[in-house]
Amino acid sequence: MDFLEPALALDETHYQEGYKNGYDDGLVFGKEEGRQVGLKNGFQVGEEPGFYQGCLDVWMSVIRLDQDAFSARVRKYMEQLAALVSNYPLSDP
Repeated sequence: MDFLEPALALDETHYQEGYKNGYDDGLVFGKEEGRQVGLKNGFQVGEEPGFYQGCLDVWMSVIRLDQDAFSARVRKYMEQLAALVSNYPLSDP
């Protein structure tokens, strides 16, 4: 069996080297893939609250120009919406 030991050692060396190369490549590609997924999901998470905040900004500008532009009931709903948007957990949606 002694004559097989160098072949087994060489096989193990190649295995370890291949594992290390695959692991290193996986780190690089995994980070890039994770970044792409994060960008896509982050955009999706922020898009809807951003839309509602934009609507609120426009409506508040209208109120600054004309205090009677919206009824008290509508203003109450705007305040509720503003509270929901400001409390939306962007870091853990």
